[in-house]
Amino acid sequence: MEDKRPPFQLNPIHLLIFLGLFTSVVLLLLAYLNYQEAKKILHTSLFLQAKGYASVIKSLLKSFPLRDLQEKRSFLSDLIFNEEWEGVAYLALYREDGSILLHTNQGLIGFREKSFSPKKILSQGGFINLGKEEGIFIYDTEVKLSEEVAYLRVALYVIPVEERLKFAKAHFLFEIGASFFLLTLTFLFYLYLRRMTALEMKLKALQTIAFLSQSLAHEIKNPLASIKGFAQYLMTKEVKEEQRKILNIIHQEAMRIEKLLRDLVIFAHPAKPEISTFDLKEIISEVLLLIKATSPPEVEFVVDLPSGPILIHSDRDKLKQIFFNLLDNAVKALEGSTTKRVYLSLKAEAQEILLSIKDTGIGIPPENLSRIWEPFFSTRAKGLGLGLPIVKKLAQELNLKITIQSKLGEGTEVWLHLPLKSAS
Repeated sequence: MEDKRPPFQLNPIHLLIFLGLFTSVVLLLLAYLNYQEAKKILHTSLFLQAKGYASVIKSLLKSFPLRDLQEKRSFLSDLIFNEEWEGVAYLALYREDGSILLHTNQGLIGFREKSFSPKKILSQGGFINLGKEEGIFIYDTEVKLSEEVAYLRVALYVIPVEERLKFAKAHFLFEIGASFFLLTLTFLFYLYLRRMTALEMKLKALQTIAFLSQSLAHEIKNPLASIKGFAQYLMTKEVKEEQRKILNIIHQEAMRIEKLLRDLVIFAHPAKPEISTFDLKEIISEVLLLIKATSPPEVEFVVDLPSGPILIHSDRDKLKQIFFNLLDNAVKALEGSTTKRVYLSLKAEAQEILLSIKDTGIGIPPENLSRIWEPFFSTRAKGLGLGLPIVKKLAQELNLKITIQSKLGEGTEVWLHLPLKSAS
């Protein structure tokens, strides 16, 4: 059977992200390896320096009897005053029991150092602290004297080489910072691409909606008008009560389909605003009459409008659509609520006109509050999810500001801020 799967294609965007991640990891690895290599080189440098000093002292110890050296207590201290011995912290010669035979600090000769043990000699070198964070490098080696076996310790200051180690550490931190910066850029670029992809998909979806809405509106408008007209005509005839209920359902469903088509057309094909001057209270009254006629009888409307006309310069039809959608949404929010009341108030302030619509519904969950303006987001079984997105779209066209606040169990309140002179 022929394999019809499409050939594998490498996405350039994914390749770029992979290269960013790979480069960041490589930088981190190289930074760590370089730092470890610098530490190894510095350790080797101190080890070779200490071993060279130890070889010189061992040859001197073989040339002179221990008794002669002990009589000359300043033997080791005289050595480190030579410029060639720069960097030596101290020199010491120990017996197996830890007693000090010779020391650059002559006052310590004859004392016993409890911490010294032949089993713990640092033949490969090691770092210790003398106190106050002063570090030294210790190298121990066995010395065969004529009378006995002793142990030579060479202690070097690490300050001269610490500067190089600090530079290596600074370089290491710089490379870590660079790799994390690159990782951050890669992550931000990934988020940006995800957002652009989501926006592109949404744009394609809106283009599809625009095409479908235009096609559906053209194809369904005429048969829908016929269905609605015949249902109204038959309802005027003498029919049985059961048949009248069926005709009423047909008429309501036809009206609902008509509204859905109208919402799709408004959302996908917004008309250019037609600006005029009118009384805001008039269109509010018109919308209230329409909403009351289609709302359940138990819903109570509490309206507070100021006396006298409120003139506004805007698009009358678009504002009417905004008011209708907000009130319709408030009425639908009362489903399942014991108190079914909608409050509407209008207040003219110094710089703007404030319209408030508040319901006593069940409220909007916090996780849904940020999504209510998204197209086709709805928690209702028969909801298309275009009511509030249309409100937002029309409000942006008319330069209006919308704020919303909702609490579970208390209801939702929407404020519409209308400037005294709406932009065209």
